Parts: sequence; C-alpha cells; structure tokens
Amino acid sequence: FAISPATNIPNALRDRPGSLPGGPATIIYAPFPEGRQDEAIITQIVIDGDASEWAMNYPQAILVDQAGSQASALVNHDSLYLAFNDVEQPEAFSQIEVEFSLEGTTYRLATTPNVSQTALLQRVAPVAGEVGNLLPAAAQDAVIEMRIPLALLQSLLGAEVNTASLVAVRFLNEDGAAEDIFPIAQAIPVVDEVDGVSRAASQMPAGFARFSVSGPVAQGAAQWDARGRINRLAFQPGDELILELDITLTADELPAEVAGLRMMGDLSLQPVSGADGQPGAGGINSNNGWSPFLTPTGLAVDNLHADVSLVRSIAQPEHIVRRGNQLLFPLTYRLALPNDLPPGIYVPTFTGLAQTAEGDIFRWDANGLFGEGDGLSRIPLTRLPVTLNIGDVQSGHLTWALLMDTPSDGSRGVLAEEDQARVALSNRVRFNSPSYILPRSTDDETTHYPIEPYILNQLPNGYDTSAAPLVPFLLPGGRISAQITRPDGVVDDLGSTAIVQNQLSTTTLEERTRFGETSPLDVYRLTTLNDNFSAYAFDVYGEYEINLTGNIEDVWGNRYEGGGVYRVVIAELLDMTPGVLPGTPFEVGDALNTTLHLTPGVPANVTITVRHFPVDGSPMTEQIYEGIANRYGYFNAGQFFTFETAGEYVVDYEARYTDSDGVLWAGSLRGAGVVGSRNGTLIAHGRRGVANQFATIRPAWFNALNYSNIINLDESPVLFFPYHNGDVARIADGADLDLQPALRVQDTDGAYAAWLQNNATLNLPDGVSIARLAAVDELPVVISGADDVAYNPALLPETTVNNAYNYISAVRPGISVRQFVFGAEDGGLPLAWGTDDPYNSQLGAGSAGDMSGDYYFLFGGAVVRNQDAGLAETAIYASMGLVTAANDVDSAGILPPYRGQAGGPDGGPLLTVRNEEVELFFHPTGVQPAQRLTPGDTLTIAGQVAPTLPSVVHVTITSPSGIVHRFEDVANRIGYFYQPANDLVVDEVGVWTIEIAVRHEGDTSFGPVEPPFPTGSVLGAQDNSFPIFVVPANSPSLEWPSRNDFSIPPGLPFNFSLAMPSDLSGRRVYRYVTTPGVILEGRVQDGARNTFEYQFNTDPLNTAFSNIENMTQRAPRSGPAASDVISITIAVTGNDADGRPRIQTRTFTIMHDRLLTMN
Repeated sequence: FAISPATNIPNALRDRPGSLPGGPATIIYAPFPEGRQDEAIITQIVIDGDASEWAMNYPQAILVDQAGSQASALVNHDSLYLAFNDVEQPEAFSQIEVEFSLEGTTYRLATTPNVSQTALLQRVAPVAGEVGNLLPAAAQDAVIEMRIPLALLQSLLGAEVNTASLVAVRFLNEDGAAEDIFPIAQAIPVVDEVDGVSRAASQMPAGFARFSVSGPVAQGAAQWDARGRINRLAFQPGDELILELDITLTADELPAEVAGLRMMGDLSLQPVSGADGQPGAGGINSNNGWSPFLTPTGLAVDNLHADVSLVRSIAQPEHIVRRGNQLLFPLTYRLALPNDLPPGIYVPTFTGLAQTAEGDIFRWDANGLFGEGDGLSRIPLTRLPVTLNIGDVQSGHLTWALLMDTPSDGSRGVLAEEDQARVALSNRVRFNSPSYILPRSTDDETTHYPIEPYILNQLPNGYDTSAAPLVPFLLPGGRISAQITRPDGVVDDLGSTAIVQNQLSTTTLEERTRFGETSPLDVYRLTTLNDNFSAYAFDVYGEYEINLTGNIEDVWGNRYEGGGVYRVVIAELLDMTPGVLPGTPFEVGDALNTTLHLTPGVPANVTITVRHFPVDGSPMTEQIYEGIANRYGYFNAGQFFTFETAGEYVVDYEARYTDSDGVLWAGSLRGAGVVGSRNGTLIAHGRRGVANQFATIRPAWFNALNYSNIINLDESPVLFFPYHNGDVARIADGADLDLQPALRVQDTDGAYAAWLQNNATLNLPDGVSIARLAAVDELPVVISGADDVAYNPALLPETTVNNAYNYISAVRPGISVRQFVFGAEDGGLPLAWGTDDPYNSQLGAGSAGDMSGDYYFLFGGAVVRNQDAGLAETAIYASMGLVTAANDVDSAGILPPYRGQAGGPDGGPLLTVRNEEVELFFHPTGVQPAQRLTPGDTLTIAGQVAPTLPSVVHVTITSPSGIVHRFEDVANRIGYFYQPANDLVVDEVGVWTIEIAVRHEGDTSFGPVEPPFPTGSVLGAQDNSFPIFVVPANSPSLEWPSRNDFSIPPGLPFNFSLAMPSDLSGRRVYRYVTTPGVILEGRVQDGARNTFEYQFNTDPLNTAFSNIENMTQRAPRSGPAASDVISITIAVTGNDADGRPRIQTRTFTIMHDRLLTMN
C-alpha cells in the first residue's frame, strides 16, 4: 500500500499506474511472511491420470474394486470427480460416456480424455432433455480421471448435493455407439469440500517459507493473487529450488467456457547485491537511473538488464478449476539452480502467460480473453516478496545515492566515492557534472537538504510504471550514521539513528512537472524522519564532505550495507557555455577548442580536463587546461586538443570564483561523445519509421500525420532520430508527439553483420531479423555476450563479446535535453521525451520545457568493439530537431534539409526570425556576439552548422583600426567548425566586427543541392555580422547605481538607466541582448545624452524569437530554470580628452526573476 499525505488529488490523477500524485508517500506492507489461508477444504485430487491420491485421501470413494479394476467417484460442492483404473475397455475408443444421478435425476455426459473441449450434458430421467454445454476436465494415462463441474445444475440442485450415484460407464466408438459398458450402480460419497488447487503430490519439504503475491490482469480489468511456498531461502549454486504458486485469477468478463486454456508463468531472478560487497546489476524495472556497466569514460551504459531466466511452468487445461468468474490453478517450479550462477542476493520475478487451444501465447496483462481495461503499467512485472541468498552472502551491498530529488543544474544525485568506480548514475537528461553544486541553506526550509540514502534498484522509478519494491525491507529497522566535514574543517557528527520508513516522491503534485515524464521519478528513499538527517542546513559556502554509512535488513533476515564518502559544493551557480556543444561528435584530426563562457561574467579559476580513450584499446590521453577567465567570464586556454585516433572522449569543465563579499560562485559541466574514423566500415544512422509501431513500411522521410494514417496508428507518433545525417525532425509544441533517441549502423564491409547473424542472441523489440536489418542498413548497436554463456553481460560484464553502445547528446543552446549511453534496445527504459520536459531544472530550461522555435542538435556516436569480428570502430551521427507551433501539427515529421533544393518535399524553413525565413545558420560556440575580451585574449571562431552537414564557413574579422582577417573552410562531416590556425590574439582596444557567412553546396540525404545555394549566418545577426568588445583589463565598468544581485518581477518590463561617461566625447552606445549563440536585439545609437535608458521586455523578444519565454503567457514559476538566461551588454565608445579611443561596458544577466551584474 502507498500512503500519501495529499488530501486534494484531481480525479484525473487518481487510480492509475505509475508515479503517485501528491507526495511524499510511503509504502507499507501487510503482515509478513505468512500467506493467507483459505477456510474451505479443497478436494485433494489432481486430474492427471494417476489415481494414487484416491486411495490415500478418499478410500471411501472407491465404488468398485474387483479383478484389479477400480471405479472411484466423489462429489463436493462444485464438481463430480471420477476415476477408472484398469477398467475393461476397448483398445480403441472415441469417447467415454458417464451416466450418473444427482438428487434423483439422471444425467449423461460424453467426453474425450486428454482433449480439452466442451461436452453436452443431457438429462436422461425423469424427463429427457439437454441441460447445456460444460467443460469437463479429463486425463488418461494409467487411469482415466474426470472432473465434471456442476455449475450448470446449481439452480436445480440447490446449495448442496446430498445423494448421488454412479450408474454406468460406456466406451463409445466414432459413431457414438457403445463398444463396451461397465455397469456400476453405486452411491457416490459426498464430501464437504470445494474445488481448488490441489497439492496432493507436493514435494515441498518441511521448513518451507510462505508468501503471498498478487497483480493486475487485462490492463487492470481483472486481477490475480497467489499463495506461494518456497523450499528455502538460502542456496548454493546448483541447489534444488522448489517454488509453488496456488493462483486464483478473477476476471468478471471471462467467457463461460474456454477450451484448451493453458496457464503459464515464467520465473526469473533479479540480482539485488553481488558477493563480497559488489553492487547488484539492475533488472527490468530496477535499472532506471543507474548502471554498473560503464564505458571507459566512466559513464553508465543504460537500458541493460541482468535478469536470469530460469524456467516456465504450465498448468494444463485439466489442472485449471473454474469457479464462477475465477480460474484456480497451480504452477510448480522445481529446478536446479545453475552451477555457475554468480553468488549474490536475488529476488524471483514472475510473468503470467496464457494460451487457448492452438492460439498464440499472450500475457495476462494484455486486453482480450480476461477483459478490457483502461491501462496498466507500461512494463508489468511481478516481484515475488522473497529474497534468495545464493552463495552464503554475509552482507549485501546497496548503492546509496544522495540528493536524487534535488537537482544541480540538471545533474541528479551523488554517489559515494567508494561506488564511483563500479556504478554510475544516469538521469538521461544530462550527464552528471563532476561537482554537485547546490545553493546555500537559508532560513527557508526548501534549502535544507536530506542526508538520507536513495536506492535506485528498488522501484521502476518511472512515471508510467508501478511495482512493489524489489526487496521487502524490515521497517522500522536498520540505522544510518553521518559525519559532515564543513568547508572550515569543523565536523558535524549527526550520530546514529534508526531508519523509520521508506519515502518516495516530493511535495510536487505531479513528479513529471518537476523532472519530466521519462526521467527517473519516485526513487526509493530510506528516511529517519529526524531533522538532523532529513533537513540538514549547508549554511557555509564551499565543499562539504559527507561520511554516511548504515545498514538495513529485509524481512527474511538478509543484511545490507551502503554508504561512503560524498562531496557537495555549496555555491551560487555559474551558467557555463563551453566552446563545443556538449556531446559534439568529432572526426579524427578535429580539434576541440578550449573556450568557456561564464554567466554572470566573473574572473573564475577554470579547469578543463579532456580525456580521450582510443577505441583500439591503446592508452588513454589526458590533457588539463587551467587558467583564469578574464574579468568578463571569457576563458580560452590558447591551446587546443587534437583527436589523433578514433575513440570516446569526455571533457569536464570546472570554475570557481569567490567575490568580495565571500560568496562562492561555481560551475561544473561534463560533455562526452565519440571520435569517428574517417575511413571506417561502419556508418551511423538514426532509424526509419516511428518508435511506437513497427510497421512493414518504414520510410526515412515522412509527414507524421499522413504516415500515421497509412499504418493505422491510433496514438500520437513517437519519432526516431532521423535516419540520415543532416535531416530534420519536426515536432509540434505540446502535441504529445515525442522524439526518441535511436542509433543504428550501416556495415559497408559485412563483418559486423556476419557476426550478429551468426553469433548474437538478440531480443529486438521490432522482431526483425538481422539479415533484414543488414539489408536495410540498420544494424543494432548492442552489448552481447558469448553464445555459450547463459547470462546477460549486465550481470557478468567479463563475458561481453560485442561491446557495442551508443552515445546520445541532444542539446539546445545552453541546455542538455538528453544525454546518455545505451547498450540495448530491450531494457525497458523510456527513452523518448516531449516538448514539456523541465530538463531537471537546468538554468534557462524554461517554465514548460521547449517552445515553438526551439531547436535541438541531435548528436550521437556508435562504439563497437568485437574481437571475434575483428572490429574496433566508431561512427558519428548528427541531425536536427525543430519545435514548431502547437497548431502546426500538420508539418510534423522527418524531412531532408533545404526545402527541396536537393529534391524531396519542402517542409518549410528551419526557423523564422524577425519575420525572415531561415534555412541555414551558424551557431557560434567560440567567441559570442557582444563578447567582452581583454587585450591578449584569444579570439576563437568555432561553432556548429545547422543543418548538421559539411557546409562552407566564411569568416571576416575586422579590428577597430580596420585590419581585416579572412578565412574560409568546410565544417566536418556533422557540421562542427573549428580551425586552430585561425585563432587570433586580440591586440587592439575597441569594437571588433565579426562577419560569418555559411553556405551549403554539397550533398544531402536526398542528393546534391541546386543553385542558388542555401546561405545563412548567426541567428539574429544583421548583415551577417556582430560586434565584440575588447576592453582594457583596468577599464572601469559603466556605473550602475543599484545593487549587483537582486530579485525582479518576471514577465514585467524592467527599466535600465545608466549614466554616460562624462569624460568621453563622440560617444556611441552599443546595446546587445543575447542568449548563447543568438542575437535577440542589436542596436548602435548616438550617446549624446547624459544617461542611457533601456526597457527590457520579453514581449517584443518573443515576437521576434518565438522560443524566448514570455512570462506573461506562461505559467508563473520562480527560480533561474523558469526562463531563458538572457544577457544585456551595453558598450560605450568615445574619445578621452587627449583624443584617444576608449571603451566602457557593463553586462546584465537576467535569470528569470533575478538580475545580476558583476562588472
């Protein structure tokens, strides 16, 4: 049961699977471990062709025993049971006909043993007639056994049967004539029992453990429950496991008779903890948000599962008892655990299946035979509430994370240093930053933080999926202790306290509005309900070291430990914009530029660490760049990192600055991706078709609405990343039309395809063969083990043969939309996202996620290491995503670029800026529009071309004195542009002009473009140019009479008024309003007046750029994540009294409801 304190939950949020509304909630259990007991006595006869239980349990039911032949019968409240042992019968007969009498009325029924089919019950006397069809259970082996349900006769017989007799048994030929007659004419004993699950032949030993379990059926229209028994809870690999389930499935819509119905159940194991303190690997519904399978770069490989399949049990038709709207049946598992099963603590999981006659096998949770429900969890899976200790594990290890519900600029959660080498977190929105930065605690309780552990493998952590916790912990129970070392060295010893209960979700009514619908939600937390632990105040700026340890037991007595040393930085957040978009794919020979932009601009200490891991296994290369940003927050190391070989990379950015008031400002960011070979055999692609229906027709280009109609898709389509590099995915804002990351590869050599086809055992959701996928150039990039190893590499990473996975980075300027690595397509994780995702509250993410006019760079890279196939290769990928207006659903789909200039359909412009259509643009990542440099700084021109193709970039740089620098080059395969030889050290004070023009004159996915070639520039640039300002390091900033950091009302105009430098003549004023890489407003005007006044207003900005948050139109929200981070730079030029040119500047940063200006 999940108990929530919420009292006012809208009906639309009630009674649905998945994330619980109105938390925080706690999960409690019914009493453990005893299962429920039925009061009614169940008849202990199994219809299996074996009569041994008759003599043992019902000797009085033997009616005839002569010459080695026996006839037995009894009646309970539900059925007539019959057995015929060595009765003389023809060698060949078609049916057996039984004549019997109940309460003075004689009936006759004929059926074929071992065939599940309905039979006609006839009344013989006193008045002949047909009663109706029923479904008897019959089996023939050494003995013929039958169970004839009496439900048809209940209205005639009443509540009880008092008198019954067996008249005769006849064996009929194919024509229905009697070949032989066996007269009996004996009274049948009546027993005070009912039909049910008989365990007459159970082999369960003494000392077994009981449990009970239940689950939904038919998308919630029905349910099942079971009493369970397991022979023991402690095993060694190779030991015998016996598990019995006595199941009752209740379905009001169950048809009257279902012939040939077989009920089945698959039994698997999910690891909880390994041996010797090793963490367990995640299984289905316990792998969301973390992974123990890591890339060389230290990132989690997502979507893997370590479930160990054991066996399927089948209840044959004759073993299934029908009682009204219920099916009662046994499932029995008896097997030897694998001898090579890795030691650890495991939880059995169960999946119910069924099959009718010759029909296909279907899941119990599917709509159909058992009813039609409104919906269930997306991936239903039942965890049995028992834990199996295999291999004598003395103490299991649980990975404890802190602060999962408290994001740090998109990062979520901190791991103990002791766990970081073997486990990584993955929120899939953004790679967790190297440092976890949180605001300083104040008197506001919302800035107090829990020092309590989150356990990610306990729950599905999904908005659309519910499940009982993986491990039934004993609560209250267990203890945690913590010692916290503050930045000044003082240690806060919080002592040791008891764990009282679990807790999940936050006070937010709907968790998806806080973290997004497909991010990890409702992570299981152990809480003390002690303010020292649940609401700790980090009230000093700096780094805190948290030493948290503890233990807890489950209800079966297994002990678990967790914790270690955690680090948290308390500071004011700097918004960091790196010189390369996070996750940018590179080619061998490309250079990574070492630029970093800090907002607000401060002279922070900067460290950039680049690590490159060659795919061929050669040693990792690391380069660290350190220095101090200029006074305006611009950093360029003056060096660059060149990728010499194909492989993977990770780049970490750190910045720290303490201002004159002692306030620490800090930023942390991680980018990671792939370096592709220029001559490899693999080519990376997205996928064709849509993610939520695998149709036969799967085009690379399509209009989403038309395609949905063609394939009869009855829900909003989920678009894959476009199949071709450089193509464009268009999705409408708020239209429930999602985008799903997906990468596959084309094999131009055939070695990879051959290995997959001959060796890999893959479970691809679309069910398409490897041969077919090779033919259409869409081979999966998945981790796979050897054929002779029964376990998933997620459980045993050392068994990996095909070490293949994909990097994904979908980024908006300044925002990471999706970042993760995935190594399987059947792991159950929700990977798609919609336009209303809050992106873990990153700075500038927006009050409701994306808006019309937002765009994504969809980056990816495939890594394949397979020694058996002779492969060690990478391949890179990039395309674009566009968010169109909410009423522009008709334009959604996947299209080639450039509006048909290379052939293909015209999907309209990429963007419309100030009423001008844009089909090609350059997103600058080096020097930014209105950037403020100081003499000696390195001016770097770098950026990303959109669409993501190798377009030509022409650059003209003009210094204040008129010196011109020109260069032109071609971006790399995916549109990344940077040539270190063009870096320029600025040596003149004043206004520099940067002109950037980009054109595409080469191929696209649909063919080469035709003249006139598409052209573009930086978004918002007038005449393709923008200024940057080189200011003397000691130049005073423009005077600002107000505070440097204060709150402002969001959505309302704000008036700026600055005094002009009185000692400058011939003043000119430059006013530029920007977001990363985009010029929202740019104006140059005369500065003759003594004051400069400007009204900042989001209304006109939103008119010109529809993706800029207009807070008068959006739901109100506070904090820097609620709207775009906007910079307003004012520069004043003029001449001093000696006629020398001078320049003074000031930049204001608006973070929604906060205004900052540092200089």
